[in-house]
Amino acid sequence: MNNKSIIESILYTSGNDGVDINTFKKVLGIESEEIIKLINELKTKYESDQDSGLLIKKYGNSFYLLSKEDNNQHIAKAMNYASKNPLTPAMMEVLAIIAYNNPCTSTKIEKIRGVDSKNAISKLIALNLVKEAGRDTTPGCPYLYKTTQEFLNLFGIKALSNLPKLKDSDQSLLEETDVDFFNSNRIEEE
Repeated sequence: MNNKSIIESILYTSGNDGVDINTFKKVLGIESEEIIKLINELKTKYESDQDSGLLIKKYGNSFYLLSKEDNNQHIAKAMNYASKNPLTPAMMEVLAIIAYNNPCTSTKIEKIRGVDSKNAISKLIALNLVKEAGRDTTPGCPYLYKTTQEFLNLFGIKALSNLPKLKDSDQSLLEETDVDFFNSNRIEEE
């Protein structure tokens, strides 16, 4: 068991909460002096490594794993970019499935993707890219989802009929789990 590695991992996963000595003592079962020694070794490692973007700071009774101030401008740009591009790959997959199967149940989405998609659907609803479109007539009467005008506006599409055509419009294509709706299955326009 590598206590220094465990301390580093705990600091990393604690994020903005930080970690106090008592937490380390409970987890590692070692004395405060040993914990402080290991934290100081990590601090020295980060401070001496010019290629590392991390450092350890103590505020109050807690220790934090932070990014070096020299990188703040770049981090701010990255965070700004991420906030301007809130669609994850999973959300893009769900959007594509709903767009090509308008309206569509979450069961169908999950069958095509092979994973639970409720979180992605909820986020898409919150972004007003997808909305509930009534209930299906199948057992359990699941919700139907369809894309919104906001979806069309975001992607510069006038209507769903203007979506790129798939090479094979056969429904079996939509049952494959490795379909890339946005690139590899497009028909080249002449």
